[in-house]
Amino acid sequence: MTTFGELGAALVIKNQKIRSSFNMSFWQIIIFIVLFSLTLLPALIALTSKKAKGIHKLAWGAISLFFSWLGFLIYYFFAIRGMSKQST
Repeated sequence: MTTFGELGAALVIKNQKIRSSFNMSFWQIIIFIVLFSLTLLPALIALTSKKAKGIHKLAWGAISLFFSWLGFLIYYFFAIRGMSKQST
């Protein structure tokens, strides 16, 4: 028969094994946050831009989300910049 103390000790050992497999240093966390932010930044810029409206804003945001900076720049130069030239 096991006691609650033995069960608690077994849970602590199991928890330490799980925690050690996800061990990240401070710099790894910072690098992860920076890379994650740089991935989402083009989509956020596209969705908050005043240069596009309606379906163009949605398309620009989706392309930026899936193709990051490359999609952001391509859509900007071919669609958004062309729209602003036509309106002037």
